[in-house]
Amino acid sequence: MRVSVADTGIGVAPDRRDAIFEEFDQGQGSTAFKYGGTGLGLSISRRLAQMQGGDITVESEIGQGSTFMVSIPYALAKTDVVRADHDPPQRTALRDLRILLAEDNDFNAMVAQDELADAIPGVLVDVAVNGRIAVEMLQTNDYHLVLMDVQMPEMNGHDATRAIRALVGPKSRIPIIAMTANVLKEEVDRCKESGMDGYVPKPFKREELVDALNAVLV
Repeated sequence: MRVSVADTGIGVAPDRRDAIFEEFDQGQGSTAFKYGGTGLGLSISRRLAQMQGGDITVESEIGQGSTFMVSIPYALAKTDVVRADHDPPQRTALRDLRILLAEDNDFNAMVAQDELADAIPGVLVDVAVNGRIAVEMLQTNDYHLVLMDVQMPEMNGHDATRAIRALVGPKSRIPIIAMTANVLKEEVDRCKESGMDGYVPKPFKREELVDALNAVLV
């Protein structure tokens, strides 16, 4: 990895280029008075680079500025490399989903939508602000699954799930994943008793959300 940082400052004289990496040295005696600073930044930065097997060098001209170059020989982890023209298996399997998100908190809904958009190519997410609206939206639209917040006004997630399971036809069997901050066994059991197929703890991690979707869909 190579990173170059250039400035248009006062520059560094050739006989001072090694010294500026020493602690409390700033290239010229008047530098600290004119520009401030402690003279520790370059010393600490070089030490951090050297701890990782790299180094920092500088090219400079007086009155023109300086370019500092960081070089660190990181090893590539081949098992983690994903070709740009291929999606990971989970992303491919979950492509083009249409999801109903029942969530009354605007911020939580925004986070969930962003995470789903990043994790699933072509995903479409509709938001219902309470359980009653979620049931109504499910009756008039087609979805692949429902992400159901447990605590909502007017109709909570448990009651909404029971209402969905009581519908006539295939929509009554749509996969429903609970989203709850309470992951105690009693709450998880209650979600299952309501008819939910799985759960994601809040606040959730993207990997947990994708795993839960795969568990009910793939």
